[in-house]
Amino acid sequence: MSYSLNDWDSAPKSTSTETLGVDRNKNREEVDDCERLEKGFKKGTRSTCLIVSLILVVLLLITCVVLSVFLVKEVNKNGEAGTQPKKPSKDHEEGDQKLYCYSPDCLQIAAGFARKMNTSFDPCLDFYHHSCASWMKENPIPPARNMYDTFLQLDDENSKRLRDILEEMDELPEQSAVKKIKSYFESCLNEEEVEKETNATLTPVIAKYGSWALNNETWNATQWKWPEILQSMIRDLTGTPLFEVGIDINPRNSSQHMISVSLRNLLPRKLIYPKLF
Repeated sequence: MSYSLNDWDSAPKSTSTETLGVDRNKNREEVDDCERLEKGFKKGTRSTCLIVSLILVVLLLITCVVLSVFLVKEVNKNGEAGTQPKKPSKDHEEGDQKLYCYSPDCLQIAAGFARKMNTSFDPCLDFYHHSCASWMKENPIPPARNMYDTFLQLDDENSKRLRDILEEMDELPEQSAVKKIKSYFESCLNEEEVEKETNATLTPVIAKYGSWALNNETWNATQWKWPEILQSMIRDLTGTPLFEVGIDINPRNSSQHMISVSLRNLLPRKLIYPKLF
């Protein structure tokens, strides 16, 4: 059997899908169905989102209305409370008592601070005189002192109170400690007895350390060796008339101690350092 080109061209032609037995019309219908389903799904999703959005908007509006009503009520309530005097609660009063002291002692201390101040001075320009000017005016430096402050003032007041207590007459037993202190204080006030005892005690001490050139005609300066006398006084007495000897930490090596010898201040500081006063 033989074929020619003419026979090939005249033969009915078929596509590849027909050769494979696939129906093209059926496939197109399936594609159309899928597209319709996709469009329907998108339309349903949009509708659902729109409904949810509307619900949220409605809820938000309801919340705003409720909050507005609540706010108006609170404003009206506070306005009415502001026009009427509010009684402090017990808890508030207890809190104030914890923060502030209203006892007689506290009020007295506060009044004392107020008396020390002078509010005519501007605290931003001169805080020292603002807080202390009145106290300095009412408490000048005593003649026997080089300086004066509130601590020295309290010390003087305490000394005065102690003296008043010691001078009080009482009927305490002789074995009482307070009675013994009062007896000792009274013995110090007996000047004649004090002078007598001082002469009897001090004269042997002066003679022991070389006598005194002002009342001893036999005193010889060449025989009086002050280094040896000073050494004996430091050893025997609790204090020395010319020097103060003690033990201190070495300023150049803190792990060591040293014997310190310093000048004894026999004169008031006002005379030693006149430029400071």
